Amino acid sequence: MKPSNKRIRVTKESTIDDISKSCAGIAGTIGAIGKAHNCLLKTNKVIIKHLLSLEEEKKKLNYSQIGQSSQEADDGSSDKSAEETAASLATQ
Repeated sequence: MKPSNKRIRVTKESTIDDISKSCAGIAGTIGAIGKAHNCLLKTNKVIIKHLLSLEEEKKKLNYSQIGQSSQEADDGSSDKSAEETAASLATQ
């Protein structure tokens, strides 16, 4: 059934055919809204999965940075920079 562009007004004088065409148009609109809703739900799922994977990557990067800073502390290089920072603050 091809959708028509003209509106069908249901009045007291409307025939059953007019009313059924109007209902078919409404049903088609509701169906289209349902399909769009399902599409949005699927899109949201994909976005949420992507955000979760980005969060996991962020955690991995943070863990690797924590590992690097602990290695620097073992080297004593971070102590040296902390001492230099303290000395520069004391002279100000």
